[in-house]
Amino acid sequence: MTGHSIPDPASVEENGRTYSGYREGRYLLPNDGAEQDRLDLQHKVWRLLLDDALHLAPWREEKGADDDVFHVLDIGTGTGIWPIELARANPAAQVVGTDLSLIQPPPDKVPPNCRFVREDSEEDEWVHEVQFDYIHMRAMHSSFTDHRAMIKKVYDNLRPGGWFESQDFSFDMVAADAATEAMLPDSAIKQWQQLMLEGMKTMGRDLRVARHYGQWLKDAGFIDVEQILLLCPLNPWPLDPKDKEIGRYFETDIIESLEGMSMKILQLKGLSSDEIRALVTRVEQDVRNRQMHAYTPVYAIYGRKPLDGDGDGERRQEKKIYGVELDYSSTTF
Repeated sequence: MTGHSIPDPASVEENGRTYSGYREGRYLLPNDGAEQDRLDLQHKVWRLLLDDALHLAPWREEKGADDDVFHVLDIGTGTGIWPIELARANPAAQVVGTDLSLIQPPPDKVPPNCRFVREDSEEDEWVHEVQFDYIHMRAMHSSFTDHRAMIKKVYDNLRPGGWFESQDFSFDMVAADAATEAMLPDSAIKQWQQLMLEGMKTMGRDLRVARHYGQWLKDAGFIDVEQILLLCPLNPWPLDPKDKEIGRYFETDIIESLEGMSMKILQLKGLSSDEIRALVTRVEQDVRNRQMHAYTPVYAIYGRKPLDGDGDGERRQEKKIYGVELDYSSTTF
């Protein structure tokens, strides 16, 4: 954890929470101390899912000598915990994190090779003076209206040979057994998910967009594209010790995010604050139900911008953990 709860003076208050006041309405989750604690806890979920790795793309190997300077960008950095840890692990890297909210630790509390900038990565013209060796983002499915345009922007700001990586949840539940499959259709969590999908659709956003990233990276010109599908347990129901630990953290992550995530989005569907809170209470019960043997799909996708004379170099290889096939035919975007 970053160990800090940092208020951003450019914030607005609503429903007892604070939200980013910069480009107000662009990002629908809070930015207050409770949300900062949740984001740091979610970082633990990512470390567990990725076997303690901060990234999967081999950008560090591709660059060359240890004394080369690496330029790294983290989009939607939140509390800054990812770039802080990356900067500490890679002293030769110059790491910058961008976010709508300045809720990151002050300069004297972070490594000297790490800094933070307020930026709307989708709408603002980027002010960075370098092309990056590696650009990273995670859990940005709800943040952009045009993900294809963002991928193109990333591509244009990478040096030739540079890497881009996205790690993201797809907003769905996958049943692990027949009992859960029978339980899900009438569950509060499934009702909530459908309302959230429809609410975000009114803003032109797709909470399941991560499943498209592999193809969109290829369309933008990336090569060596790899897509890895992981499954994140809803709660500590699995017997496997690693999955159980992931589920324990993810259960808390979901419960801590439910009300803050739901308030603005479900109001777009016409629900009142009281109706949203009542639904959230029912969803919390589902999340805590150890008989609900379900997973959330997670996509880790990365690719490389070609060097001059690279040829097509394509090496797209989808790795499926648990061998699960996902069916999204019921919802069209």
